[in-house]
Amino acid sequence: MFDTASLLTESNVSVTNLRQSIRDFMSDQSSLEGHAAPLTIVYFSMVLLVSILLVSSGQVWWRQMHKRSYDNMTLRYLAYCPALAW
Repeated sequence: MFDTASLLTESNVSVTNLRQSIRDFMSDQSSLEGHAAPLTIVYFSMVLLVSILLVSSGQVWWRQMHKRSYDNMTLRYLAYCPALAW
């Protein structure tokens, strides 16, 4: 059968190791706080780049689907997408 005392000892050791690992991880995170700003800037610049590419590809698609004059197309596109009218 199972040895209850050894199981309890092993579980206590694993909990202690887990707590120490969490403490180590948190102390490592505090030392990396200076690097969070550049990573955030890179992340948001990538999101902005993807957004610009999606909008520009949408405009190209719109021009190909509706072969009309550019001014008329722009007015219709902005009428359908008021969020882009700014």
